[in-house]
Amino acid sequence: MSSRQIVESSSYLSALSDQDLELISSVYDWIGRVFHGGKLDTSHLPPLDIIWGLADIAISRKSKLVPKDFDISEALINLIQHVVAGCRVIYDQEGKPTYDFSTRYDNPFTRFVDIVEEDAIFITTNYDLLLERAIKEAGKDFWYGLEGNIPPSGYSVIKLHGSFNWRYCPECDEIYVLDRSLQDDKPIHSPNARTCPRDGSDLHAVMIPPSLVQINMIRSLQNVWKLAHNAIRMADGIAIIGYSMPDADLEIIYLLRHAMCLNKRISKGGIEVVDSRPETIDRYKDLLGPHLISEYPMSFAEYLEVRRERGS
Repeated sequence: MSSRQIVESSSYLSALSDQDLELISSVYDWIGRVFHGGKLDTSHLPPLDIIWGLADIAISRKSKLVPKDFDISEALINLIQHVVAGCRVIYDQEGKPTYDFSTRYDNPFTRFVDIVEEDAIFITTNYDLLLERAIKEAGKDFWYGLEGNIPPSGYSVIKLHGSFNWRYCPECDEIYVLDRSLQDDKPIHSPNARTCPRDGSDLHAVMIPPSLVQINMIRSLQNVWKLAHNAIRMADGIAIIGYSMPDADLEIIYLLRHAMCLNKRISKGGIEVVDSRPETIDRYKDLLGPHLISEYPMSFAEYLEVRRERGS
């Protein structure tokens, strides 16, 4: 998701409350003031990782770039949630906007779940719940690994950057999964709209932004990263699908490279890289070594057909 996609999603914002609109307006005002010296110019926007990285640096240094009473990182996370949910906005006969969660759209992961082993481990940077829904709709179960272990059966969905349905309590240092039914992806209108079941403290979104600045992760999310490392280290084969490995994800690059240094199981061609962009495949060759890479210069849908034809 780019910074322009976020800003140009304003057609969906009519479905939001006054509180939401005020928050989003504050984000736009901040971007315009910091990058354009005043009013936001949507024709010239820096990449999202630059915006977020600058915000993180300003917050860590208590810079005047970010007002003391304005958490820009939390506001950007809230905005992204609204943009994703905006794809579900419809308008009634009177032109009134509302969210539509009854219509079921084609989920590309549905076919993927049908052809992978039931103990497969999915490692993803996506916040959305499409993969989890596909697993549930197939009548199967999954685990997030927030406790730091892989279950004996079922899929593992390891979400390195957090999830829309996770919330964090800073007091008890726990992550809570709000919606296991995965039926409601409407964003919470305030990052503090729910409270901790243990101590009543405000819960916060668990989403690591695309920032060039290293951040300190909470304990439960550290467990998720350790599981990802162990899964890669012990894997017999890996499929990397549609992940360009941007520079902002330096921590993931380190995790992948370090785990692969310890992996003694993957043989020649054991890492399948699926991406229609040649430069992405070349990037993995540079990082992991060309002898380990099997190239699949195609779309996700085309790759699914290849997997189906070979029976795995």
